Amino acid sequence: MPIHVLIDSSIYRQDQRRCKAGFQAIARLADADLIALHIPYVVLHEVATQQEADYEKHLKDITNGLNSIARMPLNASMDTEIRDIKLRIEGLSNTLRGFAEVAFTTWAQQHSAKIHQIGDEHGRAVMNAYFGGKCPFKQTKARDDIPDAFIFKTILDLIRAGESPIVIVADKRFIEKLERHEKTITYDSIDAFIASPAGQGLLRKESTARLLISLQTLTFPAFG
Repeated sequence: MPIHVLIDSSIYRQDQRRCKAGFQAIARLADADLIALHIPYVVLHEVATQQEADYEKHLKDITNGLNSIARMPLNASMDTEIRDIKLRIEGLSNTLRGFAEVAFTTWAQQHSAKIHQIGDEHGRAVMNAYFGGKCPFKQTKARDDIPDAFIFKTILDLIRAGESPIVIVADKRFIEKLERHEKTITYDSIDAFIASPAGQGLLRKESTARLLISLQTLTFPAFG
């Protein structure tokens, strides 16, 4: 049976292309069915919207730089080139709209991750906790904690289903709240999880499985 793993949006944001060693290891373990990835919709939405905001900011910075150059002495050819670049940037901006969510969803599907949609029962539970100042809200009506509350409810769903999920999250306060549940194991980074005995054990299993597959594909010369 795979180990169930949930990664917080702050961790995804540390490696937006998910191409560093940590995420490469996570992908390999998921592809080998040694872990099952769980992605709350709130995490997907947070990652995608922040990435789109980053795209917009960087493209705006480029456009502002071009506008500054356009106010300086230039010849006609240079003016035309700047206008062309700005048009291409505008086109790129339109192309990038919605891309972050599509890319993240595609990555999730490639590695058999389950995206947890927000159900009616989650909304009611979160609002009850919001007005009551219950976990994971640090106080009554703490709006900044609403995204964490939906993530927390997804984790509780996994626990109620009999799982002991591994949660990788950088927020120390959130870790403290999760550690109150004996069935939850927390790490503050992917590297910490991979370096742990559990992570190293999973990697050894994955490497052994790959080796066996490679051996099965080998052909040996016949003797005699």
